Amino acid sequence: MIDIDFEILEQKLKLISILYRNDFDEFWEWKVKIESRDGHILDDKHRRKAYLKLCGVLPKWDTYRGATGLQWEKILKESLDNIVSAYDSVRSYSLLDLNEIPQEPLRTIWDELGRVKDYGKRNPGGYYYVISVCKPLVFLWGQTLAFDSLNRENLPSRYSVPRDNMWHFKAWLEAMNKIQEDFRDSTGAINYFIRLARQKYGSDFVVPHGRFLDAYYWLPVQELKRRYAKKVSRKKSFQPTS
Repeated sequence: MIDIDFEILEQKLKLISILYRNDFDEFWEWKVKIESRDGHILDDKHRRKAYLKLCGVLPKWDTYRGATGLQWEKILKESLDNIVSAYDSVRSYSLLDLNEIPQEPLRTIWDELGRVKDYGKRNPGGYYYVISVCKPLVFLWGQTLAFDSLNRENLPSRYSVPRDNMWHFKAWLEAMNKIQEDFRDSTGAINYFIRLARQKYGSDFVVPHGRFLDAYYWLPVQELKRRYAKKVSRKKSFQPTS
């Protein structure tokens, strides 16, 4: 069972929204609006808008940091074109259903998003920077954690999350399966996440379980408060004097 302190999670989500301009919330509200009808965000009608939204937020999430000369926008556009069918196959599944999802579409998504930071090349062994896959997938699907260095450090040791930056598809799937096993027994957390989705996005049509867990296992509240205070202080220092 996953033990969630709901008060701490609420504080974290509020501070993250203030610090990072509601990047996820705005994207997710749009996704819910589209997918609660007949289409989906990577269909022919909506894919360009999804691409432009991702181009606006992924740099702020340091998704492709350190890749010198990388034309990630071009490769990302190609990869989104290539995962339309795979995304449509998995988008209705949640973290609770992970063991029911066919692995082939998940592997296609893994390779296509992973190759963006690998200069467009597919790694024969399937090893990619985990955040280059999972940060876009947090937005698109909402059921995975980002698995950045802070997640990897703060997640319970029982999940055996690799500490390396580069993961194989099987390593990600194993970590996700272990998290799912605990999460499925966490009735309180599941019900809380459903209520939170209704409150934040006006619907529990798709609940971003992975995103909520990602926020919980990210920075401590005190560090988020420190960053918020620093942001407020910086903003005041730039205000013109009368």
